[in-house]
Amino acid sequence: MEISTEQVGDALAVKVRGRLDNYWTEHLRTNLEEFVRGGAHFIRLNLSEVSFLSSAGVGLLMLTYRQLKEIGGTLIIASPSDNPATASDLP
Repeated sequence: MEISTEQVGDALAVKVRGRLDNYWTEHLRTNLEEFVRGGAHFIRLNLSEVSFLSSAGVGLLMLTYRQLKEIGGTLIIASPSDNPATASDLP
């Protein structure tokens, strides 16, 4: 997984590339927590290059959304993946 960031006005644009499975979800969670602790309360998440999205990844997105909402921030999925594979797609 690759995570890149760019400050765009008052928003932190976060681009994620690769798989958002159980293993990499923890890596993204750690990064998102660091961004919020660093003052990023408006996060625009670009998932256009995510090839796999697990239920753990979905759970992280919901958790981050709720945490930001509690502090007056927001999480926006600015560019969702067109068609990420999910566990139901696996043989």
